[in-house]
Amino acid sequence: MSRLIREFKSDLSPAPILGSALCFIIKRNLYGLSLKDIDYVTYVPKHRDELKEDQETGERYNQSKLLAEIFSNLSGIKLIDLFIKKEPLSMRRLTRNDRYSLA
Repeated sequence: MSRLIREFKSDLSPAPILGSALCFIIKRNLYGLSLKDIDYVTYVPKHRDELKEDQETGERYNQSKLLAEIFSNLSGIKLIDLFIKKEPLSMRRLTRNDRYSLA
């Protein structure tokens, strides 16, 4: 799974496996969470400049949105868009305190 997660940064092909695994984990009540505990599915939005790109096809994608779509389809739980990201924002090199100050 760790390898697939790393590959997902530049390759769309692991998405169905990872999304299915997520749904499997929740359907089996692992970690105490079940499908009946979930009202909606959502994701972390990305600005168009932040989208990942599949190295083979050139297709651009938001990893969390893609996993949320797969999970929503498999679970039957409605997917909703909560936010639109208007500007790119990288937190990669920020400290924890700096990240909290942006919230």
